[in-house]
Amino acid sequence: MSEFGLEKELSSYEVTVDLITRIETYLFTKVPGLTNIDPNEIKSSYSIQIADDFGTEKFGSIKEYSGLLFGDYTNEIMIHSSSYLQKSFTFTLKFNKEGYLSHITIKFKDDNAREITISIFEGIKRILDLNRTNNRFFHPSAYIEGALSAVAFMSVWIMLGLFAARLYYWGLVVLPFSLFLVLYLNMGKKIYPYVAFDSNKYRNNKKWSNLFLYTLVVIIISNLVLPFILNYYGI
Repeated sequence: MSEFGLEKELSSYEVTVDLITRIETYLFTKVPGLTNIDPNEIKSSYSIQIADDFGTEKFGSIKEYSGLLFGDYTNEIMIHSSSYLQKSFTFTLKFNKEGYLSHITIKFKDDNAREITISIFEGIKRILDLNRTNNRFFHPSAYIEGALSAVAFMSVWIMLGLFAARLYYWGLVVLPFSLFLVLYLNMGKKIYPYVAFDSNKYRNNKKWSNLFLYTLVVIIISNLVLPFILNYYGI
């Protein structure tokens, strides 16, 4: 008999009531078959906690949650189940708006514990990946964000210096690049949270996301094309 533990950070996902329902179904129907643990034991120890700025609610199942959407200020959802009567099994899945706090932990003690644990993880991951987003690209590491902030600061000063020196052509070359970095660093995280909880607020923000991306594309294109056009006409 062996014991195997697995802990992985999560990618960026859009967490919906339907996603939680599919995860519950997997835990209640597939995991008992893989671990040979009574489904009722897994259900009896199962809980889901939904936290927002006001506090934390705990449910025995997502079916007990009355809403179709999560609250606008939801910042964390945690799913947990543990079993110690027949076999030692622990499952924790935490979604948090802060990416570094989002993770999945699975521990199992039995024959072939490693293979079974990895199989459970892969099954959960397949479910999660249906709701995967690209929001992680708007949440760089602290090192990269610091470097980009320094570049943005320098580019703004260079741009202002070029305009002050009446070097308008080169100022226009630097301007879109500066705007891109400023928008990316200041608006990206707000519009695209690392883990997005499906709520009225998030759905409203998604309406603005296309405009935000469109703006970034226009900035990039103008950065590449506009200076050449101005130079061609001698402006």
